[in-house]
Order: sequence, then structure tokens, then C-alpha cells
Amino acid sequence: MAKRTIESIEPFLTFQGRAEEALEHYADAFPTAKITEKTLYGKDEPGHEGKIHQAVLAIGEHRIRVFDGPMVPGFHFSSAFSFFVEINGAGKLDAIAGKLGAGGEVKMEAGEYAFAERYTWLADKFGVNWQLIHGPKA
Repeated sequence: MAKRTIESIEPFLTFQGRAEEALEHYADAFPTAKITEKTLYGKDEPGHEGKIHQAVLAIGEHRIRVFDGPMVPGFHFSSAFSFFVEINGAGKLDAIAGKLGAGGEVKMEAGEYAFAERYTWLADKFGVNWQLIHGPKA
């Protein structure tokens, strides 16, 4: 059997009609973020016309792919999955956490912990979980 090589790997987030809003929210929260690709569903396509068919958000060197999936009642993100983001600067962490967390839920308050100079865990208003850390301790 031939060995396979992974060329790339990207998180893929499925939203319920709010992908555009999420993209803008994340691009605003992270100073280096850019929406690098975006296509919308057309009139005769299987998705909801005008919603995100596929988009890519680049944060630094990392990419997150998003789209608006089928509207399924009860579909939501789980806290079992989170983005773990190392941030250079406590003030920068607080600024990003403030924007990301607006309308969401704080799971662990921003502060010093045994494992970090500054850390917070939050779920944003879309239900996506983010762990932000500055100055991890060994």
C-alpha cells in the first residue's frame, strides 16, 4: 500500500446561515485576519441563495474554512472542540478576547493561571470555542 502524504489540513466550520457574520466578527477580532476566499450560493444551487457556499479566513499563517450548511434544528458547535491560540502580549489577548467574546459566554475568566501568564476560554456568539493564551508556563 502506498503511503499518503497530507498536503494541508484546515478546520472547517459549518454555520447555520451566519457564516458571513462570523467571518466579519473574526476578521475584526484578530488584527492579522483576512477573508481570502468567498463564494456564495447562487439561485439554482443546493444551498440557500446568497449564503456562504465556501469561504476561507486566514489568521496569520493559518486558515479556517467556513460555509453555511443545511438549516438543521439543534445543530450547534460543541465545547469539546476549540481553537487554541497563542497570542504575543497580555493586552493583545484581552483585546481579542473582548471582541471574540462579545455576545458569547466566558468559560474561564482572563487571568493568570498555573499554566499561563494570561489565559481565557470563551464561546463566541456563534458557539465556537476559543482558548487564548499568552506566556505559557512550562
